[in-house]
Amino acid sequence: MNKESKIFTGILLGLLLITILSISLFQLTGKPDPDDSPVDSIKVMTYNIHLAYDFGTQGQYNLVELKELIEDNDPDIIGLQESEGNRAVSSNQNAIMWLAHQLEMYYYYGPPTSDGVWGVSLLSRWKIESPKVENLPSKDSLQRVAVLAEIRVPAPFGPIDIVVTHLDFQKKEVQLAQIEKIIDLTSAMDRAIIMGDFNTVIAQDEDGVALAED
Repeated sequence: MNKESKIFTGILLGLLLITILSISLFQLTGKPDPDDSPVDSIKVMTYNIHLAYDFGTQGQYNLVELKELIEDNDPDIIGLQESEGNRAVSSNQNAIMWLAHQLEMYYYYGPPTSDGVWGVSLLSRWKIESPKVENLPSKDSLQRVAVLAEIRVPAPFGPIDIVVTHLDFQKKEVQLAQIEKIIDLTSAMDRAIIMGDFNTVIAQDEDGVALAED
């Protein structure tokens, strides 16, 4: 092996060691601190993060702003939509894992990148158990999903089922079929929190006043 090859090999080994140490340090810091202390309320948040772009004047990829907004609201459970930011345009950054570590929460990524879904994810202050992804009816449109999981909420609440989804926005009949599927999925649950981006707006009169239905 000539001198140049030895230098190149040394650089590669050094970079590999730095990467391993960085990943290990990241995994050892910001881990959730299991707390089974009784709670008297549960605060939930649903948030379409638009692939972590702020859509401001610069349209920048901005995880720090997302983290700060979540911290300001201090939720216990967060359902995220359009969370599939693990792409080349975002340097393959796993935004959900990053947010989970920064916020010291448990997380479930949801459908993998290979499924081609915009992403539906879950963050929780308490342990997430039995998470899974269910496909929703998505005729002639992007595949829509629902993330289902059980959150081990401390007493007096106990385990609660969580459903996070992002419904179709183009066809009403498809959206209704998706809602029916979610009703079927939750029919056997004793109690559930259903949240997400339902792609609906509040009905308003011509003066912009919200209309209430009996």
